[in-house]
Formats: sequence, C-alpha cells, structure tokens
Amino acid sequence: MTAESSEFYEATFRTLFALIAKVSGKPICWSHIHGEGIKAIVTDIDEGQKLGMIFLDFNWLVTNLKLGLGRYLRQLDPSKTVTEHVQHVVIYCLVHFYRGLHSVYRNLPHYQSMKSLPEMQSEKDCKLLLDRLKLDATTAAWADHKLKPYILSGLNAHCSKMPSEVFNSVPRNSNLIESTHRKTNRSGISQTILAAIKR
Repeated sequence: MTAESSEFYEATFRTLFALIAKVSGKPICWSHIHGEGIKAIVTDIDEGQKLGMIFLDFNWLVTNLKLGLGRYLRQLDPSKTVTEHVQHVVIYCLVHFYRGLHSVYRNLPHYQSMKSLPEMQSEKDCKLLLDRLKLDATTAAWADHKLKPYILSGLNAHCSKMPSEVFNSVPRNSNLIESTHRKTNRSGISQTILAAIKR
C-alpha cells in the first residue's frame, strides 16, 4: 500500500461527491461529521490470507480505497485521523468474511474461534482472542490483520466508533452488489453508457 494510491482515491472521492452534490443540488453529508447524512458504508473486507508460507494481501486495492475515503473525510473534519474516519463509517460484509475464513481456515483447530470474532461481546474479548491467535503460526498473520483498528472496527460493533444502534441496524452483507456484478456480466460489458442504460 502506498500513500500515492490512497491519495488517488481521495481525489476520486472528492470529485465524485462534488459531482453528486452538483447534480442533486444537495451536499453530501456524513452523520459522524455533520450530524446527518451517510451513516455507514458496507464493503468487502480486504482479506489478507496466509496460504502456506506466503502472505497474500490480495485486496490491496480495497485497503487503499477505504483509506482514500478516510483521507477525503479528514479534509472535511481534520479533528479525526484517516483511520478514525474509516472506523466511523465502514462496516465489513460478513458473507465475504465467513467465506474467506472458510476457504482457508476451515480445517484448523481455531476455526470456530475465528468465526466468533464479529459476535464477541466486548472490544477486550476481541483483542484477547486475536492475541491468542497470534501465538499460533497458522493464524498469526490473520490475527495481525484483524487487529488493525480500521479492520476490527468494521467487524465488531464493540470496536467501532459508529453508534452501536447504527452498526447493528445495517445489513452486514454486500450481496446486492454481488448480484449486480453477475447481472452485468450476463448482460454484457464493454458497452457505451447509452447502450447500458437502455438495457
């Protein structure tokens, strides 16, 4: 991950939200900054997985996207850090979390403990579990990844800076977007905008 990449996404968000505000005639507001507006964004977790002896962070793009959003929000409210802004708005899709966990770790003795992370009842319990998982070579990289504050906050309401009633009211999956991807691939890609709209 590089600062340049998150700077690119910051500029992208700034341009996108300015365009949306111009077209809609309404500014984009964020609940944790303005007291109204967008309360949460559900996204896939950037699942860094340890396969054998090779650590793959195959969603580097997603990490930069989230940090770019945090950088954009920091311009609106410099009293919070980039990662604090992410902790205020991002929730991770549990469907993808459980799918990634199952595909790599299902045969490990700690699998059920790892699955319990989103449902733990306190931040202290989350960190104790992750500290314990760091002691095992087969789960250490996974636990290190989840201990990042902007990752853990999107997995468990007790670790988030978002009000718990908001966190718990948001559907924790991005499957609607996944179905849109499938539909797009079925109906065709590489079309003009007008052709895509007419479909």
